[in-house]
Amino acid sequence: MDGFLVEHQLWKLNKGIEDNRSERLLYQSGNDEKMLDLTTRMIDLEGAEEQTSGSINSIRSLLESLQNGLATASREITGLRLINIKQDLVIRTMHNLTSFDGYGMFTDTFVNGDNIDWNKSIRAEMMQDLQAVGKTRKSVVTIKQTTVSSSMMISKNGSSDEAFTQSFIMDKTRNMDRVSLHISTYSNQTYQPLRVFITDALGGGPITERTIQSTEVLDKWIDIDLPEIRLEGNKEYFIVVETQDRYGYKIGLDISDNYLPGTSFSKYSGVWTDNNFDIGFKVWCLPSDDENDATIYTNPKKFETVPKTIVFDAEQVGGSINYHVSRDNGSTWKILQPGIETNLNDLPTGSTLVIKAYIVGESRINAWGYVVTRSDTK
Repeated sequence: MDGFLVEHQLWKLNKGIEDNRSERLLYQSGNDEKMLDLTTRMIDLEGAEEQTSGSINSIRSLLESLQNGLATASREITGLRLINIKQDLVIRTMHNLTSFDGYGMFTDTFVNGDNIDWNKSIRAEMMQDLQAVGKTRKSVVTIKQTTVSSSMMISKNGSSDEAFTQSFIMDKTRNMDRVSLHISTYSNQTYQPLRVFITDALGGGPITERTIQSTEVLDKWIDIDLPEIRLEGNKEYFIVVETQDRYGYKIGLDISDNYLPGTSFSKYSGVWTDNNFDIGFKVWCLPSDDENDATIYTNPKKFETVPKTIVFDAEQVGGSINYHVSRDNGSTWKILQPGIETNLNDLPTGSTLVIKAYIVGESRINAWGYVVTRSDTK
């Protein structure tokens, strides 16, 4: 990158930071003086409350309004601090680009999650309210069988199955709050709802349930939110789907029996029969008590030549984050220390760079970036 352009961008970023800081300090100073003045006036009037009750109430109202304004200002200041932190990371990375004679640069301030490989990342979440990435605060798919090659019908017309159920076994104790099923209506005359529930015994009653209207069923995977329940590890549970509609619904399935720990059952005339195949399903759970970490992967970045060294940097909250780098698209990894030049020549030759972070507990990353230097190898 041209040296003049780098210096110009650094000047613009630094000026923006200083302007934000000055504006914040000026706002705080002005409001501190107003608060002190109002508080003093209230103390002076407290002794003559009977004669000046109207004035006191007026001042109290002004004080409450000012306090609300300060709360809003505090949130805005927090946002400015976050912006400054992210700008600082970009500035440091641009400095590294010139200081280490780098030829490639990458930064991500997590305005969105476009630079994260979400398919590979584990228990990870883009925290929009914090503009950061960290361990998910949501449920994730824990058990699944997603191959759907056929379907079977359930209805209440006396000629087809009345209900379907799919068994599954939890690997450990977790809280579940969602299941996904591949469902479609059998006819445009289908109008009775579909009942979905979880039970811990074949033919047992619901321990959590949800009713799905026919208008919600659009011939595709449907995420069904349920009241959160705790499921015990190494215990068998059942997803049950049933309806009172005479036209009914089609349930997606796969005859290959891909999910070996469980199976599906059909109910006809009140009797459950083992199908020896699985329906398409997903079980969503929150991380278990011992799953206190997340793994974040960047999308692979291809360089023209083999990266020889890397200078990595990050802005994070909490100290429990470990960083790794790969230059062969994630096959072999090496530990990264932020702010330190790391030699990559002991890694297998490759020009596709990936960064990985292990995040423990409530730690999160606000921004990260790196600079690479080139080798002569293509």
